[in-house]
Amino acid sequence: MTVHQSRIEILEAPDLLGLSVTEVCRRHGISRQTFYAWRRRAEGDGVAAREPRPRRPSPVPGRTPVLIEHHVVLLRRANPRWGARRLRAQLVEHGVVEPPALSTLHAILHRNGLLAAPSTRPGPTQPTPVRPAPTQPTPAGPDSTQPTRTLHPNRNGVVTYRSRKIGLGSAYAGRPIDAVEHQGMVQLFAGEQLVRAVTLGAAGTYHGSGGPRGRPPGAAPAKSGQIPAKSGQIPARVRSN
Repeated sequence: MTVHQSRIEILEAPDLLGLSVTEVCRRHGISRQTFYAWRRRAEGDGVAAREPRPRRPSPVPGRTPVLIEHHVVLLRRANPRWGARRLRAQLVEHGVVEPPALSTLHAILHRNGLLAAPSTRPGPTQPTPVRPAPTQPTPAGPDSTQPTRTLHPNRNGVVTYRSRKIGLGSAYAGRPIDAVEHQGMVQLFAGEQLVRAVTLGAAGTYHGSGGPRGRPPGAAPAKSGQIPAKSGQIPARVRSN
């Protein structure tokens, strides 16, 4: 079946098959405007419309006939997800004896602006690793600043720092605590919150949840999570690089 015969069959389908024009157009991949344009031509030319019109030779050697290219464009616009293989199979079903090659169909789609432009978005860039500068160890002593250490309170909220036990209260049990020491004063932080600041006693000293130097004799322990009152000026939080 030629393209011309296929067109006549499409125009006669509503009467022969009892289908609506919309359904016929959907089955054959054409628009209603194209269907009615073909019908107007058939009604205007009468019997001559059933005969193929003579075509002038294509000015470009090997150029796809205009009718086939138009058919390809209509099919693609009606079915944007169809590729060249599917379009070629549809042309065969519609009576095209020698359908264009896949490369030709790609060229038709490109010529009519029916191919998506390739993405030009750059891919993710890998960050350049930065080698940290070497740090010099800080000698321990009463007038030195020690690097920040992360401590982990036990279930009673007590941490061990340089052989001293410091009570923080059960509210801080299991939470990471940063310890910063400066000139014998230890500041304990939960995130950015200063939880406690104590002056270290001798090794083995237990600093309860009382005053800065430990629990005063006979004093009741402070409530869990309570921050003791500051004694004098507490140095700012110091972190090592």
